[in-house]
Amino acid sequence: MLDDTTPRCFGRYLRYAIESNFEYFKFLDSGKLKLSLIVELTSAGKDKKDFAGALSKASGTVVDVEVGPYAADVTPCFITVRCDTGAVTPDPGWKCAAFKVWNDYVARVELSLPLIPQGDLGINQRKLNPDRARCQNTLLVGLIDDGCPFASPQFRNTSGASRVLALWDQNQKDMDPIAIGAGPKRFGMHVTDFNYGLEFWSSNPKPPDANQIGIDDWIGLHQTPGGTTDEDRCYRRAGRRSLFGALSHGAHVMDILAGNMPPSSRISLDRQSPPTWAKGVPATDPASAADIVFVQIPEAGVKDATGRWLDTYVLDGIRYILSCAGHTTERVVVNISYGPTTGPHDGTAELEGALLELVQQYDKTVWNPDKTVLRPKLDIVLAAGNAYLSEGHVKFESSANVTSAEWIWRIPPDNAVPCFAEIWVPTGTGSAATVSLTPPPYSTGSTAGMQMVSMGNNTVWLCTVNPTIVQPPGKPGPSGAPYVSTAHGDWKISISGLPPGVEVHAYVARTDPNMGARTGAKSSYFIDPAWERDYSASASQCRTHGEFDKSGSLIQRGGTLNGMATGLHGALHVAASYVQADGCQSHYSSAGPARLSPGRDGPDYALLCDESYALGGVRAGGTRSGGTFRMVGTSTAAPQLARHIAKGPGWETTVLPSNPGGVLETPKRGKGDLAPP
Repeated sequence: MLDDTTPRCFGRYLRYAIESNFEYFKFLDSGKLKLSLIVELTSAGKDKKDFAGALSKASGTVVDVEVGPYAADVTPCFITVRCDTGAVTPDPGWKCAAFKVWNDYVARVELSLPLIPQGDLGINQRKLNPDRARCQNTLLVGLIDDGCPFASPQFRNTSGASRVLALWDQNQKDMDPIAIGAGPKRFGMHVTDFNYGLEFWSSNPKPPDANQIGIDDWIGLHQTPGGTTDEDRCYRRAGRRSLFGALSHGAHVMDILAGNMPPSSRISLDRQSPPTWAKGVPATDPASAADIVFVQIPEAGVKDATGRWLDTYVLDGIRYILSCAGHTTERVVVNISYGPTTGPHDGTAELEGALLELVQQYDKTVWNPDKTVLRPKLDIVLAAGNAYLSEGHVKFESSANVTSAEWIWRIPPDNAVPCFAEIWVPTGTGSAATVSLTPPPYSTGSTAGMQMVSMGNNTVWLCTVNPTIVQPPGKPGPSGAPYVSTAHGDWKISISGLPPGVEVHAYVARTDPNMGARTGAKSSYFIDPAWERDYSASASQCRTHGEFDKSGSLIQRGGTLNGMATGLHGALHVAASYVQADGCQSHYSSAGPARLSPGRDGPDYALLCDESYALGGVRAGGTRSGGTFRMVGTSTAAPQLARHIAKGPGWETTVLPSNPGGVLETPKRGKGDLAPP
């Protein structure tokens, strides 16, 4: 359990997991689980092997620690670490020594979804597989998503081979290569460098393994007499659960990003003429012919809509994509259409720091140590988020007369997952404040928790309310103990003792299910009861620019950007969405600014994600050839922006931003609206 000796570098969710005895993860195979941590070392020069070895020895002889792989020619501060729970909860006799290692080596550490490694954890740093560097083109496109339709014809090159160069499935259960018939041939390989999941290459590995077949051979095994591919059987035999249905988030995003027909060919650009349905021309649309690397996020991560538990998987995923770049690869564009609503929102989250470090290391101007080749230029494109109307952001500034605030956190009934909320203040001026979480007055035995953590310039309180679902009498909970349901309803959050001039921000973690997930989860949200009582009636009669007035409320629509998309760098891009009919921001598209200044004012650009207010979403491919559907959200904006960026230097000159009504809404639409690529 936590006490005053707990390392100061332990993040809020790691502390929550320790305090709850990892109860949230009991639904996983706890007998084989290892913790997956994103770690910021105190210095890039710190030897990672020294850290892993010191932590293992200091935690006890049975504790294994392993550092995830990264390129040999970089010295990152941000690494991924796999270890036993004993590394963060050592036996009392080892606590002092283990915690000293954490304090000496680590600036910050946060928990992601635990994983099941394929092999034993070694007290060392694993090395990237050099045979994976197979991209021979100047452009490599990568995405981290759910559901890769590798057999679809829109992802084939002119010779008919799949453009999916590599697919890494980060799931860990039942992850064995697929046997083909009774013979020794198999499809899929263990990912020996990252030590979890299964990977599929377009063709045989180097050196060739006669018993290993690639994606192209696997597709060939499922050809019909008519010359088409039996995609149902192809995906089912390969165990691609995300592709069993007709729709998937990843299939839609992948088609927008790198399908052979660009989004501009599917839309009536003048709202009068029909779409052209023209295929992309590689000279002007290089993404239509680019090699693709797809990282399939774990199923447990798809089911957990908060996005808080995916940091290590995203960082490992980007490093996997980069490891596929060959010596001729000049540009790597990575699309990530997921993200949390929580976090510091000032560019300093652990994953934001890791993304910033990656784009600084891979900027095409940095020579590797032997000066034989430039590293490729890495661009990362993120979705702005869909939280603009979620009622999930509170903003309040104290004054000499007002040193406290309170609001309601409405927890839905019959909710199957924990709900999280975070309250952020600047360290120093605001960290002396007191935060309380009060259950509904009628509740009995309600289970909630709070963790306070100060790191750098920020102090955060993490509020947790456990699931409110009512189980049948006598049914045990995840740990086997009798199930205790938490009260739903209006929980009160109060903050007091603030000096004047302190800006307080609070964020709710989204819990509504991601596409394709059935979790029984429901969204919680904030309410300002004083504003609702005094102003909501008149505000409901005032509608400006497509939205009702919210002025004077603690609940703010601005500052709702994706929690991993608030950093500033020329190679970190954020895409919002607009409506084609009038060019205005889509009603769901999250807006800036970042929490602290100087920081990101808003997204970089807005992309067409709704044709009108009645016809929402953009059309793109499903999981089967010829199938399309409309998906709504900024998840479709990010791959459009990524496809623009894939054109290379000067892409911004090919499109002209437009300002509806002559007004540029920077927090909502950045530099303006871009036409579809």
